[in-house]
Amino acid sequence: MNHSVIALAAAVVAPALAAAGEANVATPLSFEGVELGTTEAAWRSLKPPGPTPEHARRACSDDPNAAAAGLKPDGLPSGAVLCGMVDIYGRYRLPVTFRWKQRYSVDRLRFVFQHGDLSQIRAVLPDDAFDALMADFKQAYGAPSETLRDSVRTEIGKLPRLTETWSLPQGRIELIDPATPGKLSVRLTARAAGTS
Repeated sequence: MNHSVIALAAAVVAPALAAAGEANVATPLSFEGVELGTTEAAWRSLKPPGPTPEHARRACSDDPNAAAAGLKPDGLPSGAVLCGMVDIYGRYRLPVTFRWKQRYSVDRLRFVFQHGDLSQIRAVLPDDAFDALMADFKQAYGAPSETLRDSVRTEIGKLPRLTETWSLPQGRIELIDPATPGKLSVRLTARAAGTS
């Protein structure tokens, strides 16, 4: 290959790679219309990602009775607050399930706030949502940075597991299939201040 062909290829490929990199940097990490970095106060004022039951309310782990809805900050850093939508019936609090792309149920859509800002979004979806999630994340953030194939022990035996990870300047996305039998896990985590 002669030098002019190499130069031409570089001239075509370099801007494309730069544009893809800029798109990844410019696109905030978000899921269901909520961007990482959103304040807890702003999150509480956002419209839910779909229809909600009449008695549904936003709740956080530092609210009274939040533990009854499964909003426990177990395993989170000290001071972190776990939030989500709950359906309130008297003293009972039930998690609210949403629809993603009007097709897939989103269970346990949870938001983790640290120092008042959204640092992580978590959700569980049926494993048949994997291809649609991959397509959305690839379109917004490019190809995954890492693909890991291993296995996970479950109550129905050992299952093959696939983890797709995007490591981006603005944070990290993990898509794990399965997280539990028939369910996959999505987790978006903001990059901590001072890390590269």
